[in-house]
Amino acid sequence: MSELDFPDIDSNIFDEDSGKEDGEVNKQASFKRFEIHEGIMFCIELSEHMFEVQDELDGKSQIEVILTSLSELMELLIVTRPSTAIGCYFYNCEREDSKESIFEFIPLVDLNVQWMKKVNDLLEDVSNQRITFKEYLNYNIDQNKKLNIPILLEKLFSLILETFNRNIEGQKEFNSKKVFLFTDNDLPNVESQQRSIDVLKGILKDIDDNMINFTNFFISKKDKPFNPAFYSKVLRNDRDYNSLGSQAYFGPSTKPIGVNDIKERIFQRKEIRRVVFQCPLVLDEGTNFVISIKGYSIFNHEKGSVRYKLVYENQEIRKEAFSKRKFINPKTGEDVSKQTVKIIPYGEKEIEMEDKNIANALNVYGNTSASLTVIGFLNEDNSLVFYNNIDKTLFITPDENVIEGSFTAFASLFRTLKKLKKVGVVWGSTKSNSSPSLYLLWPSKDDDNNQGFYLTKVPFIDEIRKYPTLSNININEEWEEYKNVKELTQGIISHFNLKSGYHAEEFRNPALNRHYKLLHDYLLQVEIPQDDNDIRDRYLREDDTLLKITKIRERIMKDTTIDDVEKRRLSKYLEVWNIYYRKFKEDTNQTSSSLLKSEKKPKLNL
Repeated sequence: MSELDFPDIDSNIFDEDSGKEDGEVNKQASFKRFEIHEGIMFCIELSEHMFEVQDELDGKSQIEVILTSLSELMELLIVTRPSTAIGCYFYNCEREDSKESIFEFIPLVDLNVQWMKKVNDLLEDVSNQRITFKEYLNYNIDQNKKLNIPILLEKLFSLILETFNRNIEGQKEFNSKKVFLFTDNDLPNVESQQRSIDVLKGILKDIDDNMINFTNFFISKKDKPFNPAFYSKVLRNDRDYNSLGSQAYFGPSTKPIGVNDIKERIFQRKEIRRVVFQCPLVLDEGTNFVISIKGYSIFNHEKGSVRYKLVYENQEIRKEAFSKRKFINPKTGEDVSKQTVKIIPYGEKEIEMEDKNIANALNVYGNTSASLTVIGFLNEDNSLVFYNNIDKTLFITPDENVIEGSFTAFASLFRTLKKLKKVGVVWGSTKSNSSPSLYLLWPSKDDDNNQGFYLTKVPFIDEIRKYPTLSNININEEWEEYKNVKELTQGIISHFNLKSGYHAEEFRNPALNRHYKLLHDYLLQVEIPQDDNDIRDRYLREDDTLLKITKIRERIMKDTTIDDVEKRRLSKYLEVWNIYYRKFKEDTNQTSSSLLKSEKKPKLNL
């Protein structure tokens, strides 16, 4: 499970990816569901700094971190989204098989074992010191210094446009297109590059028209921060910038990142932002003040892909088989598929209904247009309670393509509600086939990764269930024992705080992980160590939750072996906590048994 990122509503310039939504194939108001076919193109500029081993990366180079992340990303996507296409291209590269200093390491095609194995083999060869990345990519600093990077970028951007528009037999057209651009070369002399900037912006206009989004990895050096001036001018969308102004500028981020953030950012940006609904938001019915919004799912859950397909052999060529259903007369064996009709039982009668009649009835009586209306406001402290959360919370952003000015009004509402510590009460339905409901529209916090509104469904009275009774003992929070246990628990938990936060994607599904690990090792011919017979070690490698629990247990056991008794606070906390726990358990059992005895019905002496 992984959390998605969204642009910053409250900033002057968006610090995230382009405002175009992933999978959006046109800018019309209508919203259609379709299968996502995503293409991700890694474009990596080679430089001397890319090959240097760095302490911040645990003795690895940037190029190794990028390719390791690429390999792990392919392993993840082959499980969850096997139809994704990934390509990897090195520019400023002088290999013999490169074209115009651009080397196609992996072509942009749907994931398959051949290209996964190529990445895995290169990483294995470098790890075993059979070859270095410099030797493989034939990088020569003196020769590569002669290359004109702006001219090379023109060729690269033209290649990006050509690659995403290329027709590949048996592969669907991309409806989500991403470019991951890696470089530590900032080209600071902007004035001398004006001609190149103009040419690049012309190519980027075509790239933008084809809905290709850039995610930039501008890597700073220790002694020299990355200067984004050149790329800020090149990647800025002047059409949106001039029409919407800097306050609502949609464009890819040109903020530099540290070397430690490369892997995290790759996995963060590979997520698809899935549009759950699109509808108008009525801010004031009296003045017909309406804006357009989009709702996104915040989390994606890891799910297994289709495990098999039915195929048949035809002239030594394997082809996919498809199923077809027929209705057969049981007596004669005649195909009566075209003679079947739909009926609706009504008492003793049977009403015949054609598909067009059913569609017409749904259109007249069943469908209402999706719309949300703000009907009031509440204090934040009194309205946001955890037990009212009965459905998944959605993230809301403005949709400038449908109603112009939506972004400005949305940002103003965001700042006002945040300042007053209020939440909006919203009534309506997010989809045409859903029933109207009450929602709370509340702004995100300052420390939240997302900047915008969250939409939480509020339950009606019949949707609230009473919590079951957990114990027959009425625990008084003023009891001395209760306070002691509370303090002990706080002391124990303080030893196991999540210093780096909780990242859901780090806890994989163990069943899926093992299934695809077997396929991965078999297809990529990964050797299994001969001493790999310990079942316990194998389980710990395959189940991240078990590994986490084991580490906590080892931490506790290690604390018990400390010679200085005064420093063994964790083990002492647990010993005292267990004493209280056993006491509570005994008291609960005694109370339960006495209650059971008292509830027995008296026998009548007849």
